[in-house]
Amino acid sequence: HSNVFTVCVEVVDIQSTNSPVGAGENLTVTAAIDNTGTAQGTQTVTLDAGALGTTSQNVTLAPGAVETRTFSIPTSSSDIGQYSVTLSSNDSSDSKQVEVLEPDPNFQISIDSSNAPIMPGETLTVDLSINNTGARSDTQTIQMENGGAVRASTMVSLSAGGSTTETLTWETSGETVSTVSAVS
Repeated sequence: HSNVFTVCVEVVDIQSTNSPVGAGENLTVTAAIDNTGTAQGTQTVTLDAGALGTTSQNVTLAPGAVETRTFSIPTSSSDIGQYSVTLSSNDSSDSKQVEVLEPDPNFQISIDSSNAPIMPGETLTVDLSINNTGARSDTQTIQMENGGAVRASTMVSLSAGGSTTETLTWETSGETVSTVSAVS
């Protein structure tokens, strides 16, 4: 005579997130929840997003059943940063990294290198790193100014959280070269 045990085992698997998300928007996590056990059961599945908060759903599944659920957590303007989100049932967990960005495109430009100082008639070369710290894609004009005039420019398109490098050059052709006053 043997005892037969029936159990519900809910295995969670994060399928996708809408990360990066803009501050003030909802972070959503979509997951597959699979009952790999031999009995129907209900478990509480919880999304823990650290400082962003937690949310839970009760999930009832027949043996062998798989259900897709979406979990949502609101963000605020003070939540900009990277977070680890963990989805867990009684039996398993899955984690992903997510990012909350500034809501609007925000191109940050830094000068990586330059061949300055140069003499009049020489070519000024400036290497830039451009990062979009915002949650929306955008195209912006990047300009190098000297002596109050735009000396070089390029159009840069970046996705949310994207980055690129660019090189701006200015053939000075004998003009007086002052310190580059702005790269914007």
